Amino acid sequence: MIGAIGFRAIVRATRIVPMGLSRLLFVKLLSPLAWPFAGKYRRKMLDNLDLSYGDDLTPQQKERIAKRVLKNMFQGFLETIYSTYSLPRIMSKLRWEGEEHLREAMREGKGIIAVSAHLGNFTLIGGVMRRRGYPCWVIIKDPKHPRMAQVFERFRRIQGTRSIPADPPMRCQREIMRTLRRGEIVLFVSDENQKKGGILIDFMGRRMAMPPGPAFYHLRTGAPILPVFLLREGEDGLRLLIEPPLQVPLQGDKDKDLYTITREVTRKIESFIRRYPDQWHWVSKRRIRTRTRRPSFEESLQR
Repeated sequence: MIGAIGFRAIVRATRIVPMGLSRLLFVKLLSPLAWPFAGKYRRKMLDNLDLSYGDDLTPQQKERIAKRVLKNMFQGFLETIYSTYSLPRIMSKLRWEGEEHLREAMREGKGIIAVSAHLGNFTLIGGVMRRRGYPCWVIIKDPKHPRMAQVFERFRRIQGTRSIPADPPMRCQREIMRTLRRGEIVLFVSDENQKKGGILIDFMGRRMAMPPGPAFYHLRTGAPILPVFLLREGEDGLRLLIEPPLQVPLQGDKDKDLYTITREVTRKIESFIRRYPDQWHWVSKRRIRTRTRRPSFEESLQR
């Protein structure tokens, strides 16, 4: 209850407080001061960086990256809440790259499976695409508390983002299929370890159960898989990068094809994280795994 009221108050304040002032106070002044008090989040970031890079980076380099990550998280949160009423202003500083790939894929009429990660300001992708005229739907896992879930849904609706709830799973699957059959876009954020039903693949130096959703719906519908990332550029610029559809040779064996497609999606996401390590959110405890040998194909299919 208190959390919902507080969040609404913060969002409403964006209609009064200039974004430039908030950036100065919240990002430039508060984020450096927050680093010594980040506690468990600081430890998670450094632990994950250590697992992913080992001795390739010095402790000092890892700490510098982690500090920039924290600053970018502050900036991303600020942009997200301001996007409720000021998304056109944010979009004025947004550069599109690869939009021709999106247009061409839309013309096929099979829908589009967009895959992204907790990279840059991923929370704005759905709203940005909608504002541009693309029918994009984002898979969302709302907070368990009903009041907070309602607040978040209203926030997304005002912002312009349209969502498909991840729960209950069967309803989510039906909505995804309907959306793709209408020739629209479904966005999957595909860089988190799955509690169940994932496919075990090497990711950032460890084995993780990666989500098979993009591969599953590609095989079911033939919808192309397009990597889409909203990256930070400079002080307050953004770049929406859309890559060509992934080309994955299929063997006609469902299990092998699910694994192969998921592996290629994972490799694409990993390549962007390594290019922009200070823009990835390294704080999820579910990403912390010990290093292991590369699994065989039979081990990789987690039932």
